[in-house]
Amino acid sequence: MEFSGITSTNGDFIVSEFDINQNQVPRGGLIVSLGSTPGTGYAPLQGAKVKAFKDATGGITSVVGIATSSGFNLGIQTAAYDNTSGIITVTTNTVHGFALERPNTVKLKGLEFVCPKTVVGVATTATYNPANGFLVLNIPNHGLTNGDAVILETGSICFTCSKDNHGSNHCYPRATDPAANQYLTVSGVGINTFTVNVGVSSAGAQYAHTFVSATSTAVKTIGGGGYVGVTTTIFQDHERPLFVVGIVSDRTFEVQAGASTIPHTYQGGGNAFEFFEDLTFGSGYRGGSVAIGVTDQSYVHRFVSAGINSIRKGNFAATGTNAFTATNAVYTSFSGQLVLTIPNHGLSTSDTVGIDTGGLVFKCSKDNFFSDHPYPRSVSKTSFPNSDPIAGIQTAITATTTNTITLNVGAGGGGGTGAEVTAIVGAGGTLAFTITQAGTGYVNPEIIIPEPNYDNLPVIGISRVGLGLTTDTGSNLLVDVKVGASKTTVGIGSTTFEISEFAISRPGHSFKH
Repeated sequence: MEFSGITSTNGDFIVSEFDINQNQVPRGGLIVSLGSTPGTGYAPLQGAKVKAFKDATGGITSVVGIATSSGFNLGIQTAAYDNTSGIITVTTNTVHGFALERPNTVKLKGLEFVCPKTVVGVATTATYNPANGFLVLNIPNHGLTNGDAVILETGSICFTCSKDNHGSNHCYPRATDPAANQYLTVSGVGINTFTVNVGVSSAGAQYAHTFVSATSTAVKTIGGGGYVGVTTTIFQDHERPLFVVGIVSDRTFEVQAGASTIPHTYQGGGNAFEFFEDLTFGSGYRGGSVAIGVTDQSYVHRFVSAGINSIRKGNFAATGTNAFTATNAVYTSFSGQLVLTIPNHGLSTSDTVGIDTGGLVFKCSKDNFFSDHPYPRSVSKTSFPNSDPIAGIQTAITATTTNTITLNVGAGGGGGTGAEVTAIVGAGGTLAFTITQAGTGYVNPEIIIPEPNYDNLPVIGISRVGLGLTTDTGSNLLVDVKVGASKTTVGIGSTTFEISEFAISRPGHSFKH
């Protein structure tokens, strides 16, 4: 006897492709409950997030899933550090092209700041250990704490040395010494003493040193200690990506560097590098492969303004009747077509025009139309290290009406085609990507990846039911599993993941009672 399914009101059969027990006489051996230990070492569910890199033709060349910089860097015009909030407001020499979460972090390198220094006090004695590099300074009631930072004035602390049988004075740090012009972290603090590491003497040159004297300004402090906030003259002195917390304008953004008790004044120099800190190849994927999509992200542009006489016929020196001002502009990202409204322009398709750098200003959906973006750019993020395609050159007019001209200024995204990327599941459910077709014309390539899950995991029985001559074992059981952090607080298991929750999504059949 076989039950063929549930009949609907109109006489059609309702057939479940998911659960066989919905379509036939219910079979024995249904799982009604499960018990389990949480186990340990299960891969947590983490969706892969990768960045695609492209070549000059817009073909995809690599897929990166570890923290990296795109190589797009910006010179810095000025920077202002608010030591109370920890925010550095950076103004770049060119348009940065950043939006919140695109990228979510940047790195700053080589920015020079000055900060106030306070004399700690006069060192009455000093002891140097050439074997470990420790310098112990005695300054009565110095007021420092472990983790504070001090700087030693060049040539301010003098010793005699066993190398010449203590026959002459030698003053440190010398300009070539490791401690010269460096902030040193304070440790081993006592009421009147503290220790800094000024560098180990080379093997064969570890001579005994006897303190002679120190200048009244030998030891200065900036307080606040070590690597909290901005504490060095050249920022930054360690590799640390900084979160982008604000977009002020097309050339100004804000990053969180950490609060400090010390104000800092920008002096000059430095670069900003976009940095993608949150890239990952994922975890917890299963099966042999995962379906991957590739798209070319496009953004909507809204015209804001145009520079007076910023559109020039024939050459960039053109003025008078050969210089024009657009009253509107419509840009189509995927095609690169730009339609400029110029009333009664008198131009034809036999003419060329050049647009002054930054001569057209748009708002863009990339940052939700928050800030102004001038085009064309002398340094373009989408074509880095090059400029925008029409920057600094005359461009052919492709179509005209009485009041409009049409130019092709280069695609801004949305026109890339032909790329194919595959992903194979590896150890721990990570993804390994392969570019099978590079495609062409991509400007803002994005890899579309599904989220991993532990839904509908199959469970197979190993014992036959034992009724009659059947050899069937349990089958069709599916469970949904959640993975969470281990509840173990010590030992190896404390850093792994365990099964935190599970539920039967399909009871299956033919399991032995």
